[in-house]
Amino acid sequence: MLLALLAGWQWVMPSLVPTGPGFLPLPGDVATGFASLLARAEFWRSVATSLARVLAGFAAAAAVGAPLGIGMGVSRRLAGLLDLTLEALRPLPAMAWIPIAILWFGVGDVSSVFLVGLGAFFPIVLNSAAGARATGQAYRRAALTLGAGPWLRFRRVTLPGALPHVLLGCRVGLGVGWMVIVSAEMVGAQSGLGFLIMAARSFARIDWVVDAMIVIGLIGIGLDTAIERVQHRAAPWWGRAA
Repeated sequence: MLLALLAGWQWVMPSLVPTGPGFLPLPGDVATGFASLLARAEFWRSVATSLARVLAGFAAAAAVGAPLGIGMGVSRRLAGLLDLTLEALRPLPAMAWIPIAILWFGVGDVSSVFLVGLGAFFPIVLNSAAGARATGQAYRRAALTLGAGPWLRFRRVTLPGALPHVLLGCRVGLGVGWMVIVSAEMVGAQSGLGFLIMAARSFARIDWVVDAMIVIGLIGIGLDTAIERVQHRAAPWWGRAA
């Protein structure tokens, strides 16, 4: 499939639209531009900046969202208080918050981290709540029968039961956060891969735009693979066939 796409890109597209680094770069233009981009320190700073922002926002979202979601799964009263608010805010795209983020935090790291945290928060909190609710009542009753107190039941039954869903929410949230950071940097930042894409567009270096898109995709695969491995290590029993 990939070879077919590359072949169509190389030999079919030139007959349909103008090609070249400034409009529609061909695979050769992309490869040449990628070599020049890798040699620039600005590119590596952009990668490091975007990664730092997304990891900071994701960490903040996980630190707040996971405990809050588990609390909602355990306590019907807490879920009743927060469900309506969360469901009202969840459909709002993180990009809609860009004007408010810039107004509150200015153009830079803090506003970008805020947007990432906002995008990652909802998958984490909702999956964490679902995981806590999904913990079987039979296991809780068994622990109670064996004399386990509330804290011990929570630590030995609820948390292990919710953990796979928490990690799934983190996996989804990290992916959303990576998409958000690139979009946020196109509008509300002066550095990062999103800003690099906009700068390359301004200088008619569409080959660099495509190169940056490829890098964004590869980093996204790497982040997803990393958290998937954490998921398998932390909850190896989850997802196994019976």
